[in-house]
Amino acid sequence: MNILSATTTITEGVNTTAKNMIVYKSSKGGGEHIKPLLKFDAKNIAGRAGRFMEHYVGRVITLDNEFLEVIEQEGKPIEHKNYDIETSKNEVEFEMTKAEYLHDRTKKQIEELKKLQEQFGIPDYIINQFKVISKRQKINIYKDISQLTSTQISLIKKLISSLNSTTMSLDKDGFQIVLNIILPQVEVKL
Repeated sequence: MNILSATTTITEGVNTTAKNMIVYKSSKGGGEHIKPLLKFDAKNIAGRAGRFMEHYVGRVITLDNEFLEVIEQEGKPIEHKNYDIETSKNEVEFEMTKAEYLHDRTKKQIEELKKLQEQFGIPDYIINQFKVISKRQKINIYKDISQLTSTQISLIKKLISSLNSTTMSLDKDGFQIVLNIILPQVEVKL
């Protein structure tokens, strides 16, 4: 492709081998939804020129002098709850937020979770996987697994074996045990 025409969506991670980037206006949207570009947006757009080891330096040609003013202006900080101490965070977000942006009560919750993890002997490499559920949920799942009977463990092993077989059958009893452990931790309360 010799020419690619795009809206400001190009800032959303579109990487090209473009040497030249032509910007024709310093706003995004249209009609009643038009918004001025932020410095972050303008720099991101300009950064699309000269990419992928094809061209080490790109050129940005602008048809709107305000675009240059936007790039040079004082940037507005990016707002996100992980960078705001006043915004409440859930336990999954605790791990993605630097300590300087956490309340003291949140830090205490983190320490409590660390003690629970140590109490159950859960290694860090296990507790730090799958960041879509909280550490507390992982600890509860781990606790439930540790309380399984030998019969329940045998049924889960049978389930695993059935899933690994060429027939791909599903052992319902083992699957039900897995569901009984996981569902209480991940169910969404409406």
